[in-house]
Amino acid sequence: MPLRSYEGPLLVLTSSQLDLEGRLASNVRYLSDVIGERNIPHPRSLEKSADFIRQQLESYGYAVTEQTYRVDGDAVSNLETQLVGSDPNAGVIVVGAHYDRVYRTVGANDNASGVAAALELARSLQQIRNAPDPSLRVLCE
Repeated sequence: MPLRSYEGPLLVLTSSQLDLEGRLASNVRYLSDVIGERNIPHPRSLEKSADFIRQQLESYGYAVTEQTYRVDGDAVSNLETQLVGSDPNAGVIVVGAHYDRVYRTVGANDNASGVAAALELARSLQQIRNAPDPSLRVLCE
């Protein structure tokens, strides 16, 4: 391997890093522990997950677009929001995560952690209130 793993004591986290850790952990726990199994055999859990993601993004001030389709007769939604950048020629950064999980798993790393990271990125950029040069699109499918 070209790099070596870090060895030694971990750095002490700052208060803002501890806040970030708490928000990420809270979102992962909510999706994986409170909502539970999020997949096609559990359509109500998928709906609760989509509602949670939508509510989070809207609480940050985003308008959320939802594309709903049917799988085995149950509604499934893709959610999308966008922070339009100041430079229309700078391109678009797309951040995505799926909110379903593999059947009979806890789902924290598949993919509650990805959803938590996408939500936190959206929250952080919206708090800045200055759009980045490229636009940002957050997709949760």
